[in-house]
Amino acid sequence: MTTEQEQIRQQIQVVAEARRRQDEAMSNLKEGLNQWEATEGLGLRGRVRMAFEVCTQASDILRDMTLAAYHKTGSKHPAPGVEVRLVQQLDYDPALALIWAMDKRLALRLDPKAFEKLAKAMPLDFVTITEVPQATIAGDLDAVLKDMEEK
Repeated sequence: MTTEQEQIRQQIQVVAEARRRQDEAMSNLKEGLNQWEATEGLGLRGRVRMAFEVCTQASDILRDMTLAAYHKTGSKHPAPGVEVRLVQQLDYDPALALIWAMDKRLALRLDPKAFEKLAKAMPLDFVTITEVPQATIAGDLDAVLKDMEEK
């Protein structure tokens, strides 16, 4: 296992733990809502908010590490539990898109979602389509970690 893979594995452990704490905080909040007093409720809410923030930050770091590994190696699966998928990003002038849509009698105002669907299906000279890497994290990191330990 490369150093990069080991670092990603360690960050997976951080995200898995953050998710466990987030789930635990949500469970505590749900259990406590029926019996709480004002100050206890605010404490539970604060813990839940903090758990969500920590989980979000840890996940963002893992996504950044995954993208860095992808850019370095070109591998869409730099480590178990994470992967990179290429998503299409469209760049166009909305005014030109509206003119085009009105000319084709498709719209009186631009519906970006519908326009982008059309632009992906038919090449338009004023639309640039770029594939952008996007990191994804497995939903069940505990299973990924268990699988990694067994290997």
